[in-house]
Parts: sequence; structure tokens; C-alpha cells
Amino acid sequence: TSKLGKTETDYQQLEEYDGFVCKPNHIKYQRVYGAKWNTYSRVKWDPKEGEWPTIEKLIRHQYGKNAVEEDQIEEFYDYHTLLVTKPWVTQQARFNYSHQQKTSKSALAKLEEYMFQDNYSKIRDSEFESTFNSIWVNSLILHLDEPAFDNKKKMSRIIRDMVTSKHMNIRKMRTEYEKTNFFAKLLITTNDSDFMTIEKGDRRYWIREIPPFPIEERDFDFNRKMKEEVNHYLYFLMNREMKYPKPQDETFWLPQSVINTNGFKKLVGDNRSPIETQCEELIESWFMSNKKFNTLCFTTQHIIDELDHTLDKRSKMELTATKVVQVLRDSLKLIQPLKTNRPKAEDGLLFGGNLDKKPGRWWTADREDFDTEPNIFGKIGA
Repeated sequence: TSKLGKTETDYQQLEEYDGFVCKPNHIKYQRVYGAKWNTYSRVKWDPKEGEWPTIEKLIRHQYGKNAVEEDQIEEFYDYHTLLVTKPWVTQQARFNYSHQQKTSKSALAKLEEYMFQDNYSKIRDSEFESTFNSIWVNSLILHLDEPAFDNKKKMSRIIRDMVTSKHMNIRKMRTEYEKTNFFAKLLITTNDSDFMTIEKGDRRYWIREIPPFPIEERDFDFNRKMKEEVNHYLYFLMNREMKYPKPQDETFWLPQSVINTNGFKKLVGDNRSPIETQCEELIESWFMSNKKFNTLCFTTQHIIDELDHTLDKRSKMELTATKVVQVLRDSLKLIQPLKTNRPKAEDGLLFGGNLDKKPGRWWTADREDFDTEPNIFGKIGA
């Protein structure tokens, strides 16, 4: 008999596994798949019918109609229903943003910790930016609270890729990388509107601006009450009729329209560089002042010369041809001229008639993409 009180026969009867796998499933959980140990943790639930007024108050405050956002409660319930019944489904990252305190932004993270237990991870900036990810890579909910990344551009790219990634390498100290299934949904709570770069056309982020919680409704016992109501809320989620019972596109279950929030516009706007903002305003202003043209032509140098008169000293330091091309191509979605071309006779020029329409690499912008007012003159030549 060994010191542990086990015999040789006991050790021989122990089950052996040839690896690990991450398979999230709350309804039909399996500890073992084939010969692999499931790294996703079992949840201890006891769903039963009952009231959940504290949780409902939180959700209505954050996802109901308020002073800054439209109602998205049913969409949020669908999001949570999927987390409970189909946790493997790809869903948008959620950002709860407010420039004010006392808005209950982090209370949602606490609710999801109660719901998903060991499959929830709150991670610090340093842990997220670290080379090693074994402490959180198998989680369902990844919560970052007030992130302040050292390298915003790098972390923006990592988060962007992570939202739709199906696999990720587990990185541990002194071991080889090992691929695992990846199902984590990001929840970011922040007071900072420019903690990372967000592009206007990116549909990976569901951003809500959260107003302050009414003083008369604040409850210092809020978290305890939520925890006691979790099983009632789970029962509701498991038995409700979803607003979107089927996937709405090839990537996300919820429709793209879910991201059309004031919070999204706010964070995208605050992440836009002065060069991008001035470029767009320059083209918009030209169309507003030149109603008879439906197309505007210009070169990269024309934009640089014009912005050199309007940008502040700090922004001028970034005013390069490379930066302007990036803004025109990636932000304003114009087609980059790769060959020498020439404006057409009916095209307008950024600097009017003072420039000859000589060959060069001319960009083309269409009125319908920049002018919010209708062209009362119609198409040229119509």
C-alpha cells in the first residue's frame, strides 16, 4: 500500500486520457469526449419558475429605451438565451460605455459570473496583453473592466480577430502551443471612449451607452438579490420564444442592425483621427457647394495641400501621403487609383478650374456617398 492509501490495482484502474478539449454545453454537459477531458466547467443550475425583478431592473436600465439609446431588450434576451442554450454560437462583443460613474456597467458582468460560474473570467490588461493565456482561453465570458492598453493598435487587432475566431492556441509557460476550440464572448465595461480603435464599418461590436442609475433606485444589496434570482432568470431564458429563432447571417446570430446604437457612433467618432474627420468634411463641403457635379476628382497631394491649412500643429505631424491614402481607402471606402488616369470632362475638381485635368493618380468620390441633401440638378447630361 502506498502512502496515499492506494494499491497498485487502484492505480491500474484509473482512467487515462490522451488530451483536452473545450466543449461548452450547459444542457447536456459531458465531462469526457472520446478520450479527451473537457476543460469547460460544469455549471450548477436549478432553473425554476419565479420572479427576477432585480435582474429585470438591471437589463431594462442597460438595454431598454433610455435618454441615449433605443430599446434592445428582446435582442439582449436572445443574446443571453444563446449563451445558455447554444454557448458555441458566435456572437458580437459587447461594450458597455459611459463617461459617468454609478451607471451599473459592471453589474452585468457580475450577473454573468453568477450565471456561468467558473466559465466567467475577469482579466486585467496585463493578463490580456500577456503572451500566456491559459487562465482564460477556455472561458465563455471574458470581462475586461476599464482596459487601458499599452499598444491600442495591436490590441484592437487582437480583439477584432478574437470575436470571430473558432480556435486559439493555448499558451502556457515552458510548453509548446496547443490548439483548442475557442468560444469566449467579450464583455468590456469602460468610461474611456478611445481605449481601442473601432472602424465605422465593423459589425463585431455591440456598444451601448449606459446612463447613470437613478439615485432613488440604487440598492447596496443589489448583487445578493441578483444571485438569488439567477435560477428564475435561467428558467425564463430556457422557456421564452426568441425574437430571432434562426441565425440572421453567416457570422452572427443576431442581425447586423443590433449594432446601430448611439454608443457605437460615439466610440467610432471619438476614435476617428482629425485627418479622417477633415477629409470627410472637405469632400462633403465640396459637394454641398458644387451642386451641378455628381463626381469629385482629386489627387492625394491635393488633399494634403488642403488639410495643411485646416489641421492643428499636432495633427499636421501625421499628415503624410501614406496616412491620407489609408484614410481615403480604408475609412472613406474610396477605390485607390493604382494606375495613371484622367478625370472626365463632366467631373468636378477639388480646386475648381485652376487645375488642368492632366494625367495622374486621381481619386474619385461620388455625391451619393457624401452629400446628405438631394442633388436638385439631377445627373449631368440627363
